[in-house]
Amino acid sequence: MASAHVASPPRQVASMPQLQKKHTKGLPALIAGACAGATEITITYPFESAKTRSQLKRGVSEEVQATLASRLKGWYVGYTASVTGTTIKAAIQFASYHLYSSALAGPNGEMSATKTLVAGFAAGVTESVLAVTPFECIKTKMIHARRLGNAQMNTVTGAVLTILREQGPRGFFAAVVPTTLRQSSNAAVKFGVYSQLMQRAKRSGKDGKVHPLVAVLIGSVSGLCCACSTQPLDVVKTRMQSIQAQHIYGNAFNCVRVILREEGIAAFWSGIWHRLGRLSVASAIMFPVYENTYKLLTTPRWKSSGEVIV
Repeated sequence: MASAHVASPPRQVASMPQLQKKHTKGLPALIAGACAGATEITITYPFESAKTRSQLKRGVSEEVQATLASRLKGWYVGYTASVTGTTIKAAIQFASYHLYSSALAGPNGEMSATKTLVAGFAAGVTESVLAVTPFECIKTKMIHARRLGNAQMNTVTGAVLTILREQGPRGFFAAVVPTTLRQSSNAAVKFGVYSQLMQRAKRSGKDGKVHPLVAVLIGSVSGLCCACSTQPLDVVKTRMQSIQAQHIYGNAFNCVRVILREEGIAAFWSGIWHRLGRLSVASAIMFPVYENTYKLLTTPRWKSSGEVIV
């Protein structure tokens, strides 16, 4: 009787690392990230569209702006490219962050603030190169083309063919440097702030649980921090992905000089309110959707004889 009681705990303890190891694979994070990205961009795209329009207002008459703003469908120009890119981006972002943080975590899975920032920064670089830059380039050119009355790039297919014809494959990677800097900084700030605030919320919550509304608020705060810290990079990225970027600016560094000389430092904050609105709502949506989807995909579904079967 006594020996059976002693033998039971080792089996339970031994099974936990195996279960945890299975749950830390990247595929559930990839799927959950894709679901989170598709959900948030569908809801928040009008913010993204308005922000991009504001940042591209150089040389566009107020009459054209008013005409476009009066059309509801105008707010969803470039949505197809954006939702595709955001879905892939979010999947890569969460999955790569999951893998990087797993590699950096200590023996008990703990992550310091520095390690969280490093994992977030690396995830941002990964998503920028693999997904964000090409899809953002297509979306931005479509919005700019509509404002300039360029019918060739009104559709995703038209934009892709025009970019390939005029610039070749490298045209999809316009502004890759500012985009990568923005995404890596975004991810580092977002995951860093979210992780630290969630840890504090869990310590102060009952049984380490966080109320869903608190989780939403924490996600929103992390989005606000992203918007405030990386807005100038976002403006440079948008300008360098516009149709006339090569003619007006040439490169990202010259773009900064031209904006400073001709428009002043305030131009680097154009579209800030739209971006604040979008990222605060987006992060409030993405983190809960990601975590609940990930939990759904990784939670054991059956129990037999006291053992967990996945």
